[in-house]
Amino acid sequence: MEKPDEIRIRELKVYAYHGVYPEENEKGQFFYLNATLFCDVRAAGQRDELSLSTDYGEVCRFLTEWMKAHTCALIEAAAERLSEAVLLRFPLVRELELEIRKPEAPVGLPFASVSVCVRRGWHVAYLSVGSNMGDRKKWIQGALRALKRFDDIDVLLAGAPERIEPLLADAPKGRVEILPATQVISMDESPMLAVR
Repeated sequence: MEKPDEIRIRELKVYAYHGVYPEENEKGQFFYLNATLFCDVRAAGQRDELSLSTDYGEVCRFLTEWMKAHTCALIEAAAERLSEAVLLRFPLVRELELEIRKPEAPVGLPFASVSVCVRRGWHVAYLSVGSNMGDRKKWIQGALRALKRFDDIDVLLAGAPERIEPLLADAPKGRVEILPATQVISMDESPMLAVR
C-alpha cells in the first residue's frame, strides 16, 4: 500500500483554558499544536487547485477556535475530542496525528514541555445486513438509515439486497430466507470499538 501524503502544521500557538487546576481554567496559558494530516494531495498538486486539497489555513483556524471554545481538564481529552472534530470537519483527511504541547504545565520542576500525541483515523469495515422477518427489504433499509444517523460512520457503498436460500438443509422453505446487503462503511474508531 502506498504511503499517504501529509500536510504538516507545526507549533500552532493557541491561548486556551485547559487544565486540572482552577487557576488554569481561569487564567489560561499557551498551548502548541502539531498536526499531521494524512490525505491524498495528488489531484491538488497536479491541477494546482485548493478545492482539491485540505486548506491548512482553515485547519489552523479550526484548531485555534476549538481549543478556545472548549475546556478540558486533561490534554488527553482535548487531543481525543479535537482529533475527532477534525476528522468530521475535513472529509479529505483520512487520518491525523495530533500533538498538544503544554510548556507551562504546573509541574513544579524544571522541564521544557509536556505533551500528548494521538493518532486517529477513519477505518473501513465491511458489514453485511440481513433479515429473515416480515418485510425484509424494509428492515434492511431501516438498518442503513440508522447507520447514517451517526456522524462518525459514513456509508461508502451499499450493495443491493439479494435473496439467498436457507443454509440449513432441513430449514422450512420461505421462513429463513434472508436478503443480505453488504455495506462498506468508514468510521473514525476501530470497528471493534464501534459496537453500540
